[in-house]
Amino acid sequence: MFSDLENSIRADAAKSPVPGGAVHPLTSYVMNYLKYACEYKATLEQVFAEDHQAADAKSPTAKAAEHTPFAAQIIGVMELLDSNLETKSKLYRELALNYVFLMNNGRYIIKKIKESAEIHEVVGDNWYRKRSSEMRQYHKSYQRETWSKALACFKDEGLKGSMLKPALKEKMKSFNAMFEEIHKNQSNWVVCDEQLKSELRVSITAVVVSWQVQAEFEREASGEARQVWAGGYREQNQRVVRRESVESWPWPWIWTREEKVIIVLHGRSQYSNLLAPLAVEAVLSVVDPAHPDLVDLRDVKIVKKLGGTVDDTELVKGLVFDKKVSHASGGLTRVENAKIAVIQFQISPPKTDIEQSIVVSDYTQMDRILREERNYILGMVKKIKATGCNVLLIQKSILRDAVTDLSLHYLAKAKILVIKDVERDDIEFITKTLNCLPIANIEHFREEKLGFAGCVEEVSIGDGKIVKITGIKDMGRTTTVLVRGSNQLVIDEAERSLHDALCVVRCLVNKKYLIAGGGAPEIEMSRQLGAWAKELLGMESYCIKEFAEALEVVPYTLAENAGLNPIVIVTELRNRHAQGEINAGINVRKGQITNILEENVVQPLLVSTSAITLAAECVRMILKIDDIVTVR
Repeated sequence: MFSDLENSIRADAAKSPVPGGAVHPLTSYVMNYLKYACEYKATLEQVFAEDHQAADAKSPTAKAAEHTPFAAQIIGVMELLDSNLETKSKLYRELALNYVFLMNNGRYIIKKIKESAEIHEVVGDNWYRKRSSEMRQYHKSYQRETWSKALACFKDEGLKGSMLKPALKEKMKSFNAMFEEIHKNQSNWVVCDEQLKSELRVSITAVVVSWQVQAEFEREASGEARQVWAGGYREQNQRVVRRESVESWPWPWIWTREEKVIIVLHGRSQYSNLLAPLAVEAVLSVVDPAHPDLVDLRDVKIVKKLGGTVDDTELVKGLVFDKKVSHASGGLTRVENAKIAVIQFQISPPKTDIEQSIVVSDYTQMDRILREERNYILGMVKKIKATGCNVLLIQKSILRDAVTDLSLHYLAKAKILVIKDVERDDIEFITKTLNCLPIANIEHFREEKLGFAGCVEEVSIGDGKIVKITGIKDMGRTTTVLVRGSNQLVIDEAERSLHDALCVVRCLVNKKYLIAGGGAPEIEMSRQLGAWAKELLGMESYCIKEFAEALEVVPYTLAENAGLNPIVIVTELRNRHAQGEINAGINVRKGQITNILEENVVQPLLVSTSAITLAAECVRMILKIDDIVTVR
């Protein structure tokens, strides 16, 4: 009975495609045939099983091993139908219509299987999932073939925020023309299944809208077109706030004096009157005049030392090591007019690259080994002393001992102060500070690689000791902060507070403006963008309106975290700004809206610009995601 059906499928080789990509009559005929056949599933299973047992099948196929004979026959017919439909789909000239035809027929097959429990039981879940996956691929291919050219107008290279209005208008005109052409070509195409029609409509809308929203987000976040970061104030016929006009903004403070920044950093925290000036002085001391708007906080070294109080925290123009100098054999603890070398090799007997053992049979061989070791180390110390070096910083070694007792003895005799176990990560900072070069081999030890300092000394602090290097000649643009505290928790908290202050000052160096805090800039930007959105039409207006509403999340969250009613607070804040009080912000301590500048609640301009830029870029990246593939 199935042989005739298979022959009729093979014989159906019509050269004319079905109009509009509709369901092919062969598909409906075959699926109805299989539906009625499966109603007699129990009987046919028995017939096919007996026939299979009687047949001489020396090498059964994989399908026969995985399915019952009847199920294998049903699946074979459906695969034959799929192959026939693939061939018929190639009769269409337009590739997109090809995929519409495959989607229509594929959805019809899936629908029939879903309606018939008998067919679903026969083909199994794996086959059903495979067909559903193929449908999704047809769907994506249709989107790509239909909309790729039209959506090219919204790509990064096609739509920039700085684009002039005529050029932008031309781009939109091109998109509209392509859209009309697509509509004209596809208006006669057929989508039989209502669910498939709805899915196509939703996916196409999502793709087109997401690309346009992405383009609008780029224009909103662009630093070239409409910089609305500090309030979005108008210029004639366009909303542009250029960098050169920033001094006319109502709330930015031009950072011309350190005192203003120190006052801002003081706040009401304990020890802020000590840590704030230290942070400002530390950052200003590492600013390079050639690049006055760039600061690398790695040039500020924070050294923690237990003992004393936070009041003992100090800024050191030089280097500080939280360790002792070597006291072996009466080693030096203070050196003036120091010539300092930073070495990355070991002053100890060498080792072979492979495992080895030495057998000593008598005392003369032992004496020879010790003599060779002394001569080797003494030769290295003489080369070091010949350059005039009197302070040695030795990098910690994991291969073998960086120094031995014998080498420390000879270095002490040569009047060389030794600081050992210097961390590898600190070498770059040390060499930059001392204006010297690290030395990786004794053969490269020369005077021009040394650094010079006025004084290197070991200082007792509480129960411990530190080493200070001060008066450095031609010192690099670095500085060191020695943080003190009575216990480890206090020291860690002081370090964290100091790091936060350093980050604030760095932001001010990078962009030398302060703006009001307390949610004032965000609500003002939201208000200005909302007013601008009302002047526009279409998708552009909708995107800007949503962008404006998103900015209200900042004051809303601030009010919520302060234990206030966020809806009431944000509504009042919006009304105050609408009345012209652009400095009005959320006063967390008083629990109300006040003039936030009078309270010295300010923030760096760079914080707001970076937050909005990064948020907009994140949204644009999310909108570029076509699909999410779940993996185990």
